Amino acid sequence: MQPCWPSAEIWSTFNATVKGRLIATFPVARTCSDPYYDPAACRDVREHYRDLPWRQSQPATAQYSNWESVTVMDNNKSQVIQGCFGYEGHQRHQPCHQGAVPLYTVKALNIADVQATVRFASTHNIRLTVKNTGHDLLGRSMAPNSISLWMHFMNKIDVVDGFVPEGASSLSQETTGENAIILEPGVLWRDAYVAADAKNRIVVGGAESTVGAAGGYCLGGGHSPLSPRHGLCVDNVLQYKIVTPDGELRVANAYQNQDLFWALRGGGPGFGVVVEAVYRTHPDLGNGVSYVTALIFAFNDEAKTQVVRELLARQLEWSEKGWSGTTYVDGSRISLMLSFLGLGGTVILGLDYGHRPSFLSTYNALSRLILDKLAGINRLVGSRLIPQSLFESPQSINTLAAAMNDIQENIEASGGGRGVGDFLGGLRRGYLVGLVAGGEVASAAGKNRSNETSVHPAWRKALTIIQVIVDWDTNDSDAHALYTQQLDIQQALTSSIGRLTHLTPGSGAYSNEADPNEPDWQQNFWGDNYQRLYDIKKRIDPEGLFVCRRCVGSEEWDEDMMCPS
Repeated sequence: MQPCWPSAEIWSTFNATVKGRLIATFPVARTCSDPYYDPAACRDVREHYRDLPWRQSQPATAQYSNWESVTVMDNNKSQVIQGCFGYEGHQRHQPCHQGAVPLYTVKALNIADVQATVRFASTHNIRLTVKNTGHDLLGRSMAPNSISLWMHFMNKIDVVDGFVPEGASSLSQETTGENAIILEPGVLWRDAYVAADAKNRIVVGGAESTVGAAGGYCLGGGHSPLSPRHGLCVDNVLQYKIVTPDGELRVANAYQNQDLFWALRGGGPGFGVVVEAVYRTHPDLGNGVSYVTALIFAFNDEAKTQVVRELLARQLEWSEKGWSGTTYVDGSRISLMLSFLGLGGTVILGLDYGHRPSFLSTYNALSRLILDKLAGINRLVGSRLIPQSLFESPQSINTLAAAMNDIQENIEASGGGRGVGDFLGGLRRGYLVGLVAGGEVASAAGKNRSNETSVHPAWRKALTIIQVIVDWDTNDSDAHALYTQQLDIQQALTSSIGRLTHLTPGSGAYSNEADPNEPDWQQNFWGDNYQRLYDIKKRIDPEGLFVCRRCVGSEEWDEDMMCPS
């Protein structure tokens, strides 16, 4: 460590400040390598390494383990991956490196813990990260030589009537208040849905039940199966309470700190630590919810091409009829969670139709199909917002279908998905088409509400989001081979997203589900909103305390986000 690194005495004093909740953190698989080898502890790690609840219970893990490693230059001037791996074939003599795992973690239980940690990191110029569940698809909850705020245990929920944002009552205009749900940052979506359902309400939230409800999901925009009906998550935010880089607690809403409120509604992480979020709730769906699921196998390339083309051609029709949902395409498998088509050259398995009385009961019925339980594997994703105009002619649909087939072949050729099929029955190399825009997401533009949020304006013209997903396993002890494998997959992903970018000029990507190497990311994530976001960032965080990968202002830092560039 550098001479300016805090002494043991300083760390001890800080630990007392946070009531003994400072944790020295290490990679979870450290007990599988010498000199820390412990056979019983290692066996426990290997049994749970790919168990999501177990990973979420650890202070310094990511859902996808590639973000726990770093790329460095070895003595031979070759790029290598350094980390600490818990896969079954790992030998105890193979090294365990700290990688991107934070050196210290604060188990935050209250706002005072958050403020103390922010001030400590600022005073001592230590990289600060924030983690709830570790779902971040760009690995922004991990960073080498950092201190982490673990928000998982701040999990209070309150469903209220007539919420009035702070500061509104002091103004002359009347405020009627709205029904709302108040969430601390450790709350998961599954718990938020249950709390809302108890009062016959729904809230716009994620499809994956184990994602945090009050953190990065909504800060980046937050698409939902309910978005076509009620807009994005950011369209439903009423208020944030946030600890800013100076350690102060601030309230951001339409009546105070309006610039910050705008930035927090789509500008991503990097503006502070959210300690409370208030979202609008809506009445439950009065007539219940109908759903259809199907698993389609295509026996040959021609049949698969026909299926993909037909699925894309139906997106606009489904949207206009009020459907929303997701179509997964992975090799020869197509998983559908909204409608059903019978096509030549295919067989349909697992067709299920149902009607349930509430959003929550439907969500629970379908949640077994949502692939949020994959953990301890490596994953990279990239995304593109696909405008409605691309679904309005057979020619453009054919062009998009051809591009998706090429992308599938490109990803498979890169080696993505190898080694994971035996223990995962789910998506491992392919793409999904999310019918989560249009409707009220687009209506925000027509109602002149789109300028209230900082998400990319392309959201208001999009019908779907296409997300390319590549999983792979770590089963090689050669650090350079690991780097080469990841590089091949990363390049295939970037070129695949580039193909979609070429088809959709002027559109954008979803910053929460983006390629970590996205070129021109400022424009692709935020469009014309970026300059205003940058100005707000520089004003409230001039020293870059909350720097993170592909976040606003990160272009001023090196690729590792450790030093100003």
